[in-house]
Order: sequence, then C-alpha cells, then structure tokens
Amino acid sequence: MLFVIYCRDAENGADLRKVNLEAHLGHVEQVKDRIMIAGPIKDEANSSFLGSLFVLEANSLQSARGIIEADPFYKGGVYSEVRVDRFEGLGGKWVS
Repeated sequence: MLFVIYCRDAENGADLRKVNLEAHLGHVEQVKDRIMIAGPIKDEANSSFLGSLFVLEANSLQSARGIIEADPFYKGGVYSEVRVDRFEGLGGKWVS
C-alpha cells in the first residue's frame, strides 16, 4: 500500500533541520527501499522550508506512521504537524 505523509515545519523548524539533518539523511538511507518519492516543501521563492512530503510503501497505516516517527526530524521537533494518509495513484506520468 502507498501512504502520503505531509509534514509541516514548526516555527523554529529551519534551525532544527540544520541540527538534525545528518541523522535525518541517515534515516532516509535506511528506509529508502520504502520511499517512492520524498523531499522538502519550499516557499514560492524557494528560499525557506515549509515542511516535507513523503510517498512511501508500507503494510499498514501504523507501519507508515512508525517510519516517520523514527525520523530524527520528527523526533527532533522539526515538524509541528504530521498527517499520514493512504494514497492511491490513479493518474499522471508516474502511473502506468
């Protein structure tokens, strides 16, 4: 199953991203076989981080939530809000 994880940064998220970046990238490396696509959400000027978006494979909502909750960005308080939902890709260039 696919899940989309939408993470909105906390007010001090930019500072916390710097502190936790290396550990976050290590976590991403550990779960990369489950990640379909992931990356930061940025402002219109491409100068500030607003959050992160992940589309990943997991066996259940609990498993998907466990992946994000193990992320050092999550543990380190980078995100003020995290939403995990089931996702079904039905159209677009990535859907065959």
